[in-house]
Formats: sequence, structure tokens, C-alpha cells
Amino acid sequence: MAGSEMSGRERTKRPHRGAGDHRFLGWAHSSLVADDLDPAISFFEQAFGFEVTFRENGMTRQIASITGIEGLSCDLVQLRHHATAHLLELVAFRVPGEASMSASAPVRPGGGHLAFLVGNLDDCLTHIEPLGGRMIGEITSFEDCLAAYVRVPGGVYLELEQPLKPQ
Repeated sequence: MAGSEMSGRERTKRPHRGAGDHRFLGWAHSSLVADDLDPAISFFEQAFGFEVTFRENGMTRQIASITGIEGLSCDLVQLRHHATAHLLELVAFRVPGEASMSASAPVRPGGGHLAFLVGNLDDCLTHIEPLGGRMIGEITSFEDCLAAYVRVPGGVYLELEQPLKPQ
């Protein structure tokens, strides 16, 4: 998930670009939940030479939408290493008031998710549903993609991203 908070519509109906376009287009990022971003960033910079390419503090609407947890906010950073195009995403969640960290969303420290690029988000969600994949939260619009979190059998989380520009 990347991009800044959108001023327009953030919850979107499922996109449709053609029947059956649930193909895997590539790997978007790997995301880990951190207690505190700054020491985590420092570790990956010093230990492995990663560099910050994107950071947003105080993300609210989009993260609450995609997780389905009202009032959730986070700080998010993406790092890149010269040896790969793959992004490492670190997220520190802040839970409002009495809300608890839901077991049905990838928001607990130490947890994480994998993010896949797909041809058509709606078609992919339809394809994985009979296989046990269940969307949590809403399809959410980001600057560069439409995205949804999915819980798959075994309790693993995926983020499916449909790029807004063709790959």
C-alpha cells in the first residue's frame, strides 16, 4: 500500500476491466508491523543498507478503510535496496481508545502481509473466494492503485493491488 491520503473518494466499488482478469502481475511489497518505526528504519538502514523511499505519518482514512477497523491510524514507511526492486514496508499502527488489535486484520506487532499486483481486483477477489480467501475491510483507493486486504486459509494475510496504470 502506498500513496498519500486521498481527498476524494477513498472507498470504491470493485473495479472491472474485463472478465476473468485475476492474473498475478508481480510482487508489490512485503510488509511488517513494527512497534516504533524510527528504530526499525535505523536497523534496516545500518544492517543492510536499505533507504527510505516513502514515508507517511498519521495515515487515517485509508488504513481504517482497508483494515475495516474504525479510527485506526498508522505511520508507514517503504524502503528499497539497490540489489532489488522489491519494497520493504514497515507500519506502526495506533489503535483508538478502547479498540483492540483485531485478530482479523494484519495489525499486530511482529505480524505482516504480502502484497501482490493483480490484473483486476474484482476478478481476483471473485476467483479466490471459493478457495477460502475473504476480503476484510473495503476496497481502498490509493494514489497508484486500488487495494484490498484478504485473509486466506491458515490465517495468512495478503494485500491485493490493482495498479491504476497498466503494467
